[in-house]
This record gives sequence, C-alpha cells and structure tokens, in this order.
Amino acid sequence: MTAIVSGNNLGLTLSSFATLGQRSAIGSADSGRNGEQGFVNIANGNLVLQNRDDELIGHGLQLNSLRTYNSQGVVDGDNNDNWKLGFYKQVSSLTGTLNNSGSTVTRIDGDGASAIYTYSSTLLAYRTTDGDGAYDTLKFNTSTQKWTWTDGQTGVTELYNDVALNGGRINSSTDTNGNTIVSPSPWSQDENKSRRRIYPSRLKPGSIPQATAALQL
Repeated sequence: MTAIVSGNNLGLTLSSFATLGQRSAIGSADSGRNGEQGFVNIANGNLVLQNRDDELIGHGLQLNSLRTYNSQGVVDGDNNDNWKLGFYKQVSSLTGTLNNSGSTVTRIDGDGASAIYTYSSTLLAYRTTDGDGAYDTLKFNTSTQKWTWTDGQTGVTELYNDVALNGGRINSSTDTNGNTIVSPSPWSQDENKSRRRIYPSRLKPGSIPQATAALQL
C-alpha cells in the first residue's frame, strides 16, 4: 500500500506528513510485515520508500539506521542509487556573502529533504520557516569553521563541517543534556560526555550499525 502526502520537497521531514501528522496522509503507507512504508507526494510526483533497519537505544539521542528512497533524488551521499542513509546530512549551496543580509545556505536532511536558510541580521544566524515547530537556525563560527544547526523545537544541535573546505558534511549531533553522537570522522573522546562513533560507509540494509559507545549513566 502507498499513502499520499504533499509538499514541495524530497523525503518526508518537510512534507505534510511531518508538519500535519499521520492523519494528513491519505491511505496506508505500510507494506508487508518488515515495516517498510511507501508514500507518493501528490505535489511533485516523488515516490518515497522508507524503512528503519535497526535502532540503537542508549543514553540520550537514539541511533537509527533509516533508509529512504526518493524517485526524484539526484545525490544521495554514496553511490547515487536514490537510496539515502539517514546519517548523510549536509550543509551546502552558500549564496551571497557569508553572515550578511541576503545570503542563503541549504541544509539537506537524512531523507533528502532540503531547506533554504536565509541570514537574519537580528538573530545573527541563518533561519528557515520550513517544517513544523519553532524555526530552525544555522550559525557559522568563523573561528572553528563549523556550522551549528539548532532544532527550534527540541533544542538538539548538529555540527557541520565548512561547506567550501569539507563539503559541509555532518560531524555530530548533541541533545540538550550534552549527549553526543559523532559521525563519521574520528573524534577525540571527551570523558565528560556520552559519545558514540558510527561508520555510515560500513552499513548494509538489515545490519546493525557498527558503533562504539562510551556512555556515562
């Protein structure tokens, strides 16, 4: 079965399914008994298939092995077969002068959905009005050459590498209690925080992510 959703994007995180809830979808997305779901975006014709292969539950943020297929996807982060692992998130397409009015930057989520952030001289940050909840922001630190994305609703932050030098790929995710998931490059362990190291390139459908954990309970 396939459910019908709407929205001018890939994936689901910026679609009516995410912003309005499951009742906004017409039909059933469930297919078979393995948990895979199918969606058709009535606004742009994109077919979305999604499945959570595995889930690692621990202290703080949960680690999900989520795969998303977008029939209209172009770049998925690995072999461009339209299947995208949820670990592959990215900041890209900076326009204008960095940290100046009129400048924009794009954040690509783990399911392929992309949102444009526009610089606000009031917030001293890039902000988007797309999606549900309070507005999300992106800030660039000129000292560390890193982007910090903040979920306006949950307070979760994600750290991204510089767009020009390192492709803007995600480096880590941190909740409001300081629990951090680091991906995929090597990191220096901080004994004061909970950290997990993941290797997206080694993940296969149906397999548990190879991960090491240093958890302070």
